[in-house]
Amino acid sequence: MWKFPPTSLYAEDVEQAALTALLNFLEMNKGLSGEYYFSVNGSDPNDQIINLINHKYPDAIIHKFSESKGYEFCLGVYLVGEEKKCAPYPLMDANFIAMPMWHVALVSAGVWGCGGPFWVFKAFGRWIVLSEHVSCT
Repeated sequence: MWKFPPTSLYAEDVEQAALTALLNFLEMNKGLSGEYYFSVNGSDPNDQIINLINHKYPDAIIHKFSESKGYEFCLGVYLVGEEKKCAPYPLMDANFIAMPMWHVALVSAGVWGCGGPFWVFKAFGRWIVLSEHVSCT
């Protein structure tokens, strides 16, 4: 029987794994422009991360996820008479899903309606994307 050492998750690893996947997703879409709400694991990223994305993609305007309070992220067709208060900008987010093995994590990342799962690996103190499967609706 296989035995693995117990894994311990650190908040920093959870955030860094998610950010690595999201930054990889953004690299695949080099022409990022427009306005977006931005979330990492369901909350606001720190200002340093927002500044990094704003510097790398000057045509994009990033709003913190907390600014979307009271809105729904709408995508698709709704029933007649159904009242929705749709957010004015799409959601760009990354969410840590699981760490099935030591230093290997599964993360979802993308922009509302376009994204997918990413397998990331921690080596030499930094997270690296091993594989991704991105699709858009």
